[in-house]
Amino acid sequence: MKSICILTTVHRHDDVRIYYRQALSLAKAGYRVTLCCPDYEGKDEYGVRFCKLELPGGRFGRMWKASPTALKAALTEEYDLYHVHDPELLPAALKLKKRGKRVIYDAHEDVPRQILGKDWLPEWSRKPLARRFERYEQKVARRLDGVIGATEIIAGRFPGGVAVRNFPDPQEFFPQGLPPYEKRRRAAVYAGSITQLRGIHQMVKAAGQAGVPLILAGEFENPALRHDITLLPGFDQVEERGKLSRDGVAKAMGEARIGLVVLFPTQSYQESLPIKLFEYMLCGLPVIASDFPLWRELTGKSCALFVDPQKVEEIAGAMTFLLENPDRAKAMGEAGRKLALKKYCWQSEEKRLLTLYRKLLEGEKA
Repeated sequence: MKSICILTTVHRHDDVRIYYRQALSLAKAGYRVTLCCPDYEGKDEYGVRFCKLELPGGRFGRMWKASPTALKAALTEEYDLYHVHDPELLPAALKLKKRGKRVIYDAHEDVPRQILGKDWLPEWSRKPLARRFERYEQKVARRLDGVIGATEIIAGRFPGGVAVRNFPDPQEFFPQGLPPYEKRRRAAVYAGSITQLRGIHQMVKAAGQAGVPLILAGEFENPALRHDITLLPGFDQVEERGKLSRDGVAKAMGEARIGLVVLFPTQSYQESLPIKLFEYMLCGLPVIASDFPLWRELTGKSCALFVDPQKVEEIAGAMTFLLENPDRAKAMGEAGRKLALKKYCWQSEEKRLLTLYRKLLEGEKA
């Protein structure tokens, strides 16, 4: 049995891409999978083993210790392939490669473009840092055995990059049939990490203006942000669910009549494939989405209303329209589910992942 070591110092053990998509697919395909992560140790029912990485608190402390800590854990056993998920682990990936190991780098985001929007970095430093990191990332990636990108655009930044996209598994979202749309609550749902750039201020204010309950299925980026949100007009419409299990996410989406994905127009987000967009579609939800050309292309005209994500009035107006036109909203949701089942399911991406693994473990190039 071939053995795989998956390494992350940023993501939780139950991260959707890392665990629910990749680790479980690899385990079910017959690989022995160990997932080294910062928050959990043990073993799950599918045979995935978790190794907890002890890291200091704080962004800079974690980044300083991430690579040596992950490298030490990775070398406690001999694995056939190492799958590295975070940019801060590129030094560890390079050291593993120098020891003759097979190594894959998984690029979740276009990090150089993300750096340009990091408000915790001095503005004068962002462009030089982005350029320097991009050169470094490309240099390391050329030394590794393969690169996976979460989108075609990200994968295309690397020679030989393979896109393995974060499409959902339909089996997680009402495989026996959707809850009847007309019996759902007149509520909107947002699922995912709760941050300023993902539109939390605008969603809460819009919910207040439209008088629409807003279900939040996710964790706030930090306590200070949550405190700020509690002071907004519209917070009385918010129902906080916190981080939910996969079943909990499906249940929350199945309660509502509207799905929200109003990310700000950063370059990184405009080129992204947000998991929640496709999950909403699988749940039969009409979507209120940021007006990005790529997202219009993905969803067509049938299952989403597009808004300026920074304009509260547009979001509130879209909410009101969908609730006042339930037949139209239901038809949009049905069209979205049909499209998602046809084009945006994990099974096609799983084949790409397993094909790449087979090639690398047989000694072929990616």
